[in-house]
Amino acid sequence: MADFNLAIEAVIGFEGGYWDDPRGGPTKYGITRPTLEEAKRRGLVSQDRQIRDLTPAEAKTIYRVLYWNEIRGDEIRNQVVAGELLDTAVNCGQGTAVKLAQRALNFLGEHLAEDGILGPRTLEALNKWGYKDGLALFKAMNGEQYIYYKGITGITFPAGWMKRIQDYNPRRA
Repeated sequence: MADFNLAIEAVIGFEGGYWDDPRGGPTKYGITRPTLEEAKRRGLVSQDRQIRDLTPAEAKTIYRVLYWNEIRGDEIRNQVVAGELLDTAVNCGQGTAVKLAQRALNFLGEHLAEDGILGPRTLEALNKWGYKDGLALFKAMNGEQYIYYKGITGITFPAGWMKRIQDYNPRRA
């Protein structure tokens, strides 16, 4: 099974430290204000925690509960596939990440609803392709991520987002 700790290291490496973008607001380790508020609501961090003060350990807890668990990362057998799905979920949202994975799987010959829900059929297909040809699935997922990014109007950091796709190295995971 995939290892959350391996997957999250790459994500946090891409997300970096504190940043306050005029369009998106404050972010640290990729955690935005709405994500922090959800983490507070679920008791993952204290109610008085501010984004600027987040620790790496708190960010990892938030990512495990709000992202990894939502994409069923512990049930995905291929580390590269799980890591890519986590990275895309953090960057694009869980539902979008799953939808992009479903599109990639359909490109490879599966017949899944592209509904953004990681149900048993999607999980089975991820594990099938993760075993059969994980690199093909990884590249197809990245292709779908590129298409998604290209469709965003007024994207702020296109070169940075492309670098994220380009630099995620499946051999490191």
